[in-house]
Amino acid sequence: VQVGWRHRDGVGLRATWWHFDHTAAAATTNPPANGFGAIIPPAFGDVDISSNVPTDSFAASTDLNAYAIDLEATKETEFCAWNLGVGLGLRYARVEQGYLAGLSDSGADLLGQMEYRQSVEGIGPTISAMAVRPLNTYTGIFAKARGSLLYGDGESHLVAGEDLDLATPFNTTRTTSRDDLLSIAEIQVGLQ
Repeated sequence: VQVGWRHRDGVGLRATWWHFDHTAAAATTNPPANGFGAIIPPAFGDVDISSNVPTDSFAASTDLNAYAIDLEATKETEFCAWNLGVGLGLRYARVEQGYLAGLSDSGADLLGQMEYRQSVEGIGPTISAMAVRPLNTYTGIFAKARGSLLYGDGESHLVAGEDLDLATPFNTTRTTSRDDLLSIAEIQVGLQ
């Protein structure tokens, strides 16, 4: 979503919001029936919910949520039938990713489970450039580029349980946080 104002001399202001939110369908699999092979999920610390038992079932899903907000001062001009513009401003962005996995036996009893979430958010300068060339009254070609350098915080959180079918299961909870420097580059080319 983009909202802006431009004076007739080409100077203006623009606010832009972009959002992506998606959860992938869960994937389910079993170790090979011949007993040769195993299901080994991605490593998160020393958590191990792998299995080589053919009757065990492993399911995993992921999600991704990202958004960005830009506030910019802009300048546009025309040159040789091209509409050219630049922008300079501030961007805030956040990205969060999750992973959920579980291992069950043939009776649907939970043997192991892990949930991992990581996120990074930051604020910093952004710069953009664009070029539009009208082809006729209704269509044109365009190219846009944007670069941002954001400083902020990142964190990750892991909650996991191993050997959940035993009297004394092994549980793991781990949270980390850090300062992050996030660089973002975007390019668009197309027909409008």
